[in-house]
Amino acid sequence: MAFYQKSVEEAIQLCKQRRGVLVVFIRNNNGDSAYVEQILEQSDVVSIIRSKGEDVFLIRIEQGTRDYENLHSIYPVASIPAIQFIDGANGLLLFTSTAVDKESFINDLLEGLDTWQRERTDIPTASSSSQNIAGTHQQPSTVVRNNPNPEDDLYSQYVNPDNNSSSVPATASTPDVQAAVARAQERIAEIRRRREKEAEAAEKEKEAKRRDDGQLAKAAEKQRQERLAEQTRQDMEKERRQDAAHRQKILDQLKQDKEDRARRIEANKESHSSLPPTTVTNPGEVTFSPAIDMTRSKIQFRFQTSDNVRTFVGEFEAKDLLSSATDYAKKETGLKGDITLRQMYPRKDFKQSESGGLTLLELGLTPTAVLIVVPAGGGSNHTLATGGTGLANLFHMLTNSVWWILAIPIGWGTRLMRYVFPGQNQNQGRVSTGSRQGQRNHEQRLGSNIHRRRPSAEDATYNGNSTQQL
Repeated sequence: MAFYQKSVEEAIQLCKQRRGVLVVFIRNNNGDSAYVEQILEQSDVVSIIRSKGEDVFLIRIEQGTRDYENLHSIYPVASIPAIQFIDGANGLLLFTSTAVDKESFINDLLEGLDTWQRERTDIPTASSSSQNIAGTHQQPSTVVRNNPNPEDDLYSQYVNPDNNSSSVPATASTPDVQAAVARAQERIAEIRRRREKEAEAAEKEKEAKRRDDGQLAKAAEKQRQERLAEQTRQDMEKERRQDAAHRQKILDQLKQDKEDRARRIEANKESHSSLPPTTVTNPGEVTFSPAIDMTRSKIQFRFQTSDNVRTFVGEFEAKDLLSSATDYAKKETGLKGDITLRQMYPRKDFKQSESGGLTLLELGLTPTAVLIVVPAGGGSNHTLATGGTGLANLFHMLTNSVWWILAIPIGWGTRLMRYVFPGQNQNQGRVSTGSRQGQRNHEQRLGSNIHRRRPSAEDATYNGNSTQQL
């Protein structure tokens, strides 16, 4: 594994101290990141990174984490599936790789590391700079130059008149010395201007490269967005095709069911048409349904317990007495003493003391009946007998009370009206009774309220059809 295993802050600090290079891989959840990560974990790529020394720091950061925010605040990294080479000395983006295959990726990796090594050799080290500064402080009055140019030697002689150098003859005149100093100053100024131009050109080149890298990063981000949009469009198209196929499948299934149903109906018609016609041997013969067995009685008993309504069924002979049904109900419910068997419609109460000697057929409990078992004194079975809950009973009691309250004044008012107008009420009653009797006789004569007016001469030819032409 070539990735740096320690913290990102430590990698940045070591990279700055060693003037190394940060090879940053920003990882997210798309497929491109997984592909780049697989390339980085291969042995040949790991060997290339390790061959460049210990100053190459390959770090992997998850997008959106705290390490990503810290690194993004220090170096200009972009959240795209690419490898970025950052100079640890000055924090500049040296190279960006957005390769899509392994060969191109290895070429970009080598080019990025070579770019870093060239930048590293062009910048002087801090140790050499400190040594030069120390040498300058140690020898303030002596400038040692290795340049064999005699003009530089003259300049050194002019700057250090006490130096016993044999490079400048003692007999040199003052104008020659001044001319040599002027020429040395011009050369020094020219060298300074050339270096400034080179530094400016290098800065422009870095800026142009930085812009190119930024454009590459934007292009890579745009390509990623386009791939994502294309993938989304393909997914939507696939979903629409699946929905259309599912809808068509349902329509085909409905059509097939309709055709199958039509075939079944046609087959039934053909089977009915193929049957031989039935012949009626005796038109006057009438078929009756089997008669109901009145010799047996099937009774359903209902008993209200504390929790629910218990239901049980007993079968008896029609000639059995009511006492047999009463004993059966006592046995099933476990009640002691007298009980009442109540029939809701028509409303009847069967007691052992009153109807115990009658048969079930005589009491009208054949062939079936529903009886409610009521203990002596009623008890909790009042709710079952009335067929409602507590709320329904309360409503029933309130309506009965209101009705009885209103019935008393209505009844007295009716009696008062009959007392005040006795003849008128009797006449009206007689007229209404007579009209009803006449109307009933008229209906009996006509046979119906709907009839057709016709002359009596056509009775012999009238066939009873209302559409007959006159």
